[in-house]
Amino acid sequence: SREEGLLSLFAGLTASLISMAVEEAMEMILAYCIERHAKGNQLDVSDKLVLKACGSSVLSVFTSPVNHVGVIQRCQSRLPGLPEPRSVASIVRGLPWRGSFNQLLLFGGILTLNVRLIQWKLQMQAENEEE
Repeated sequence: SREEGLLSLFAGLTASLISMAVEEAMEMILAYCIERHAKGNQLDVSDKLVLKACGSSVLSVFTSPVNHVGVIQRCQSRLPGLPEPRSVASIVRGLPWRGSFNQLLLFGGILTLNVRLIQWKLQMQAENEEE
């Protein structure tokens, strides 16, 4: 709007760019780790996809707070009816950290369970090949 100025179009852009960069880097690292640890094993494509999906869920717990900051910054304005502008530190303190912790526990547990199931599957395949 005219009262906010041209810079209001870019509110929250930095947080969004940081979030995207961190998410892309984490996805690349996750894919590298899956490929690296799968070497020498007959890991099915479906198993790799399950691990990538579960790993991405865990990683999203770390990137979503940055996304939330960006969204909140975009919604803030001095115009009536919109949230008043706050500092980044104030926004971060107001995020739902308990929910993020619960998500981390849930997604981490699911990832751990899937890793263990795939390990058991590979062990059973190795035992069947020995017989």
